[in-house]
Amino acid sequence: MAAALAASLPAPQAAPAPAAPTYEAIPASMAKIIDTEGEIPITRVQVDGLVISKIIKHGRDAPAGAYGLLLGLDLDGTLEISNCFAMPHAADEEERSGKTAARYQNAMLRSLKEVHGDDSVVGFYQCTTYGAFFTHTLVESLATQREKLRRGGVVIVH
Repeated sequence: MAAALAASLPAPQAAPAPAAPTYEAIPASMAKIIDTEGEIPITRVQVDGLVISKIIKHGRDAPAGAYGLLLGLDLDGTLEISNCFAMPHAADEEERSGKTAARYQNAMLRSLKEVHGDDSVVGFYQCTTYGAFFTHTLVESLATQREKLRRGGVVIVH
């Protein structure tokens, strides 16, 4: 009976192989200023006014220890920071560094990509009270960003 049942089931099929990622070719006019290999050293950091405004507002509105990610591009030795978003404040440190923050970050970056916004993380920011910015969270963030970002990224402290 079991053999008859097994014979009547469709044969298992191999899972389709994932498609290889496709990359758009960089136009010849942009090839000299877009640094895909990380060979041009960063000599300047240009921060958009919107980014400064968002950081100040987040620091004023959020409880102590507010932080977020900086987004932008590295073009011809200039790191252009064009946007940022705040990370959710968590009451305890374990929840902040846990899966909740990672899920939120991934969802925000996916949303920015859908609307064709800058979705390249180039650093992070931290808002402090009374200049006490050298915290355990900052050191952990620096270590994490050092591994993930080219040249370690940029940190803005407000």
